[in-house]
Amino acid sequence: MVGNTHPDIHILGHWTYPVGTTKTMYVVANTPSVELFVNGSSLGRSSTPTDHYLFSFPAVSWTPGTIKAVGYDSAGARVAHHQLQTAGEPVAIKLTPRVGPGGLQADGADVAMFDVEVVDANGERCPTDEARIDFTMTGPGIWRGGYNSGVIDSINKMDLLTEAGINRVFVRSTLAPGTITVTATRGGLASATATARVTSNRVHVVDGVLAR
Repeated sequence: MVGNTHPDIHILGHWTYPVGTTKTMYVVANTPSVELFVNGSSLGRSSTPTDHYLFSFPAVSWTPGTIKAVGYDSAGARVAHHQLQTAGEPVAIKLTPRVGPGGLQADGADVAMFDVEVVDANGERCPTDEARIDFTMTGPGIWRGGYNSGVIDSINKMDLLTEAGINRVFVRSTLAPGTITVTATRGGLASATATARVTSNRVHVVDGVLAR
């Protein structure tokens, strides 16, 4: 929020918890006051943030649905809001490739990233999902895999655990152009497999040196 001249607000965390959960919810905002709502019912307004931006709402009881934070200016007008919704049960894998602005270059050093998410029936990420996903790859790439926090030897493997319902794997290009296909799979989901493709672009080599 520092340096942001526009009203801004964000609820920390998610809104998917076990039945019976009661916890402090935190809202980061640069507005003078913040009001918190659960399923449309106000839990009160706070105008006493910690460290200028952190608003705390203790003893919030979780119920399925939505949690919404509204920021107010000094005149009491609503100027910002942020809402979270309870995620449903995991049903599918979502795989999203990401490459640089110029595409993946077949120079033996460029890297394509693949975001892997577990989502519910509405396509919303399941933030409490932390289970194994298996991968396969075909095409002119070198599998670099991903990483699980605190898990020894989790890099360069063909499987990975989601963390908060998401993780990321990497594929390095080779000197050969072509289509690289990554498939992510987990048994027990209605849509248990997701596939994404990227195409590495040929680069020009002059006297053994990449021409830029």
